Amino acid sequence: MWRFDFINHLIKSKGYTSYLEIGLADCDRNFNQIKCEHKSGVDRKTLEDLTNVESNKRIKLYAPCTSDTFFKKYIERNYDIIFVDGSHEEADVDKDIDNSLKHLNEGGVIIIHDCMPPEWDMAQEKPMRGKWCGTVWRSIVKIRCSRNDLKLNIVDCDLGCGILEKGEQEVYKAHSLEQCLDWKFFKKNRNDIFNVISAKEFFNIYK
Repeated sequence: MWRFDFINHLIKSKGYTSYLEIGLADCDRNFNQIKCEHKSGVDRKTLEDLTNVESNKRIKLYAPCTSDTFFKKYIERNYDIIFVDGSHEEADVDKDIDNSLKHLNEGGVIIIHDCMPPEWDMAQEKPMRGKWCGTVWRSIVKIRCSRNDLKLNIVDCDLGCGILEKGEQEVYKAHSLEQCLDWKFFKKNRNDIFNVISAKEFFNIYK
């Protein structure tokens, strides 16, 4: 299963009509796969530097544009579903999640990619080699350990897809936030910290 499988399922099952993607890169990998009436995309790259950009009258693209600038200057509507896959640095992810929550329609969902890096070198602030998830995981840890006003599940597919909604959750209190943000401790305990679910469980929960 891939990120767009979860996104498209939510769009279809909940009747969503508006989608925002933060971080486009190769559009064939996700953006072009999304089946939604109105789609918007934001990326730091120019349109010429993006790969396989889909374009029609129902699509709005903001590039080159940081997500920060988009939320401050250009956003024109709230969205039913928002996919966060831009900067993979903790501080930027924190802001992207906060801004997305402010511009999420009632009953909407935020999907966050790269929540579960399998190895240390994929979980660092800057890319080291090969695939890179960055420090998205640290942003997710903070939500699980402190935000009882949000509901968060992590699907154990495609390097971890976070499903975030406004609602309620029992915050993780078995260990301190400081412990949970330590990579070695996190890797050993992440299924417990993150409330990890399988793809099958996702489809049962989000019908």
